Amino acid sequence: MTDLLSGPFRGLTLATVGRRLREGATGPVELARAALSAIDNSQPALNAFVTVDHEGALRAAAQAAGELSGGLDRGPLHGIPVAVKDLVDTAGLTTTMGSRHFAGHVPDRDAEVVARLRAAGAVIVGKTTTHEFAYGPTGDRAANGPGANPHDPGGWPAAPVPAPRRRWRPDWYRSPSLPTPAARCASRPPCAGSVASGPRPTALPAEGVFPLSWSLDTVGVLAGDVAGTATGWAVLSGVPMRPGGSPPVEALRIGLPDGFDRLADEVHSGLSTLVARLGALGLRPVPVAVPDLDELRWLYRTIQSVEAVAVHHQRMTGAPELFDPEVLARLRSAAEVPRARLRAGPAPHA
Repeated sequence: MTDLLSGPFRGLTLATVGRRLREGATGPVELARAALSAIDNSQPALNAFVTVDHEGALRAAAQAAGELSGGLDRGPLHGIPVAVKDLVDTAGLTTTMGSRHFAGHVPDRDAEVVARLRAAGAVIVGKTTTHEFAYGPTGDRAANGPGANPHDPGGWPAAPVPAPRRRWRPDWYRSPSLPTPAARCASRPPCAGSVASGPRPTALPAEGVFPLSWSLDTVGVLAGDVAGTATGWAVLSGVPMRPGGSPPVEALRIGLPDGFDRLADEVHSGLSTLVARLGALGLRPVPVAVPDLDELRWLYRTIQSVEAVAVHHQRMTGAPELFDPEVLARLRSAAEVPRARLRAGPAPHA
């Protein structure tokens, strides 16, 4: 049986792989072949990918190798294998949104974030499994079947990073709660020890990314470590990383909001330990009051529900049988939220 926790990039950061590339210790084609082999070996057990682009990846890797050997260096993602969430348009490569509604759908142009990836020299190896239309956090409701967790194949997948230790592999996961997959990766169960880092940025374009709730959606990057995530965000946002590194520790504060404490005991313990360790290093924990928490929850549910139904109304009435039953039930529940609650604008990509 394949060791789901092994792989050619286990324990390596993006910075380390990039340094080896530039030292000549490896090459883009070797990295692509290693990533593709790891995907093929683990796919029967993990179902982490909807589509694997062997030919396209090797072609892009060969181009990156030629550019690097010729002195053209496009930056830290040049020659690095990258996977793209199956909600994000990739020209010439099937993009299904995890739904039978889009079986066989092949976009004719890249989403803006994918265009930026290609311009940065990244090697796109394929499209990763997503909960249908991203309308759920567990990753087990997709037309291509559920993704699995490499640490606990019987548990929830660490969606959308089913095997984050296998390689540096950011995913473009747009959701009103981008950090959810990274947070799930830290708990045991359901994700049993997976490791991922994912912020909620606001500076990345959503053009070509299928919406769930266009007012709340966020495009972002997930990677196996914070530095890799920051590098990916800097490349895609066009905002260079601050020279000279991070600000001094004593200048940093940790905001601890109230009202968000419904955590499993082990997660709460881990968070408390982390805050204590950061405090010992000189960071200042600062309580943050959120007096309008109930109102925010109400607004979130109202906005997401109304907009999700607006996006999917035609599919709900015209071909409801193509939805996963759980996702359809969620949409029908959302449809019970009165539209009068929200003066919604037109639904893009509806």
